[in-house]
Amino acid sequence: KTRRLDAAQRALRLYEAVGEEIKTGDALRELGDTLRQLNRAQEALEPLGRALDLARRHGDRYRTAATLSRLALPQYYLGDIETARATAEEARRILLSLGRERDVLVLTLNLAELEGSDGNFERAIDLAQQALSQTSATTFAAERSTLLANLSGYFLTLGQIDDAILFTREAIVASRERQETILLAISLQRAALIGFSRGQASEAARLLGYVDGIFEVKGSVREPLEQREYERLTAALRERLGDDEETLLTASGRSLSENEALVLASSLLDVASN
Repeated sequence: KTRRLDAAQRALRLYEAVGEEIKTGDALRELGDTLRQLNRAQEALEPLGRALDLARRHGDRYRTAATLSRLALPQYYLGDIETARATAEEARRILLSLGRERDVLVLTLNLAELEGSDGNFERAIDLAQQALSQTSATTFAAERSTLLANLSGYFLTLGQIDDAILFTREAIVASRERQETILLAISLQRAALIGFSRGQASEAARLLGYVDGIFEVKGSVREPLEQREYERLTAALRERLGDDEETLLTASGRSLSENEALVLASSLLDVASN
């Protein structure tokens, strides 16, 4: 990503030097999106705002929508949920009018995440299911994996355990098929939370330990909803098991293989279903 950042900065200097405004806007959009991916959301706002101004000035509706879609993400990460929602909705209206099917799907997914972050889980579920209906195992499969994982989290937060179990199972299968390691870890974390809710504290702690190990190896950070789930489960495990036992069990979970973690998750979900 740092190479991508350097490339975007070089492109921006080049296009500004020759007065190519459309290409300058593209470079600004790329720069802003790269900064956002590097967790530099505040810095991303300025180049994305400039890119949006250029797209609007030239009457380029697709570039306007593409820039709005990217601008909503740092706004969201910075906690300005209402502005991010309005930004994403404007982009979605434009993309719908242009018939950009995949772009609409991705943006609907992002809108669902914004609603979930703002606590509007019923609206998040509605949007995510709208998007899911446009996917299959072979059509928009990457987006499908994310939507399944997100829906499991939304239903789990609302305490709708049967639906959470259904989507957690599907998310595990989809993310494993696509070798989406972090999405798989998120779904396993939810299986642990579901298992704990049905009295399987020790097994849940071991599975959570496996998930912790994956996040550490990948150097990844949990999204806000996933982090809240994690903190809630960790606190509940310590209260139920005691600090020492929870620490021992989660540590033992780090030595599980992926297959062993999958078997454990399946067992927890089976118990919760009965």
